[in-house]
Amino acid sequence: AEETVGDDVGAGEEDADQHAGDGPRTVGALVEDAEQDDREERGRRQAKGEGDDLRHKPGWIDSEVPRLLVGRLMIFAAIVVAGYFGINPPGFVAEVVAFAFGLAAASFFPIILLGIFDERTNRAGAISGMLVGILFTGSYIIANRFFGAPLWCFGISAQGIGTVGMVLNLVVTVAISRMTEPPPQEVQDIVQSVRVPRGAGAATGH
Repeated sequence: AEETVGDDVGAGEEDADQHAGDGPRTVGALVEDAEQDDREERGRRQAKGEGDDLRHKPGWIDSEVPRLLVGRLMIFAAIVVAGYFGINPPGFVAEVVAFAFGLAAASFFPIILLGIFDERTNRAGAISGMLVGILFTGSYIIANRFFGAPLWCFGISAQGIGTVGMVLNLVVTVAISRMTEPPPQEVQDIVQSVRVPRGAGAATGH
């Protein structure tokens, strides 16, 4: 037992001496280590037949170059758009915030609401509703603020048109969900479980 303890202590001292000679690690070195670990993990997964689904699609290059390229292009596009609107803002700060909340309400809010309270909402309905809501709201705002289009929707301003987009999103989502196949039973069970607090028992005294 004493020999085993001594060997462990000696191995620990050797590791400490080795890392002490390395000096402080830079951010670049840490990133390289993380990328190396990721490549090794991908290699192990591919060896087990558990590679990414994208790599099995026809025409997909078996490397990370396409992903990195798409990511960099999206970052560049976001920087260009943000820079343009920073130099040429479409309105005062309050107006820009109103536009942002209107677009968010017309795209995400109905889906979040229906995802909790409606078991019948499915993927097709959610995608259709979000597209209708954000396209309607975005086009109304752009047409009014940049092209001087009249307020043709009941005279509602561009700052408040998100409410109409939200209603359209809600109606389209419910309608398309009812006309297409329902979500899987396990998804409906998840929706039901969200409404019940964890650990709560059956209702009593009624």
